[in-house]
Amino acid sequence: MTCATGYWHTGVTVRDAARFAAYLHEVLGLEIAEPVTLAEATAATVTGIDNAGIRATFARGPGVTIELLEYASSPDKAAMTPPDGIGGMHLAFMVDDLDAVLAAGAPWGRRLVGGIFTATTGPRTGWRICYTTDEDGILIEFAQAAP
Repeated sequence: MTCATGYWHTGVTVRDAARFAAYLHEVLGLEIAEPVTLAEATAATVTGIDNAGIRATFARGPGVTIELLEYASSPDKAAMTPPDGIGGMHLAFMVDDLDAVLAAGAPWGRRLVGGIFTATTGPRTGWRICYTTDEDGILIEFAQAAP
């Protein structure tokens, strides 16, 4: 039997990788690597998209690696799948101060999708959890554990 040997990264297609990387660095403290441009032939082989033209930027933090993919060929395609859409995905971060993260994200265009839920029962009693989005529909869930 074969099995996964580890987690590598989560890839997210973004309109502006530099801007999204700056948000991840300034608001969440992730470290940002220098962008890499993939050769079109390489990108086409991996993605199946002719003339893909991809700039990849990696953002890293404790236990997380996010690959920000900026495709030269698709800056105006539809936003991400909504949370209830098949294939919908989101990033999720534990934070130490949910209110501060939300306030710091506002100038970047990040806003609540719904509201902030506070768990009242179960193993996450006292946790505060919310979904946020931006102008491109990229979903990020934030959770703050009970004090």
